Amino acid sequence: MGAQVLIDNRLIGKCGDDCWLEIAAHETRVILDMAGVTHVDSAAIGAIVRCLTKLKGAGGGLRIAAVEPMIGYSLKLTKVDKIVEIFPTVDQAAKGFSGPELGIGRQS
Repeated sequence: MGAQVLIDNRLIGKCGDDCWLEIAAHETRVILDMAGVTHVDSAAIGAIVRCLTKLKGAGGGLRIAAVEPMIGYSLKLTKVDKIVEIFPTVDQAAKGFSGPELGIGRQS
């Protein structure tokens, strides 16, 4: 299995379906860091669900961390919170997400 990868708010906006599929093709455990994200539309929620499906098919998983209240509401409204674990912090999301060290997807 690949290392965990952390996707932060600078990468979320750049991740279309092709990007999500590329991530899922190379990593099996992904943490989506939503800190600083103030809006998600239905396309973004759909991309999250498709990424989760791809990751689960590869024996991995997706966790979401640091969700702003409005984003949390959207995830609850769409019931994404029922299929993806949501954590208050990235550290908490990484804990117990077995495998090699966390690979950071942050750009400098």
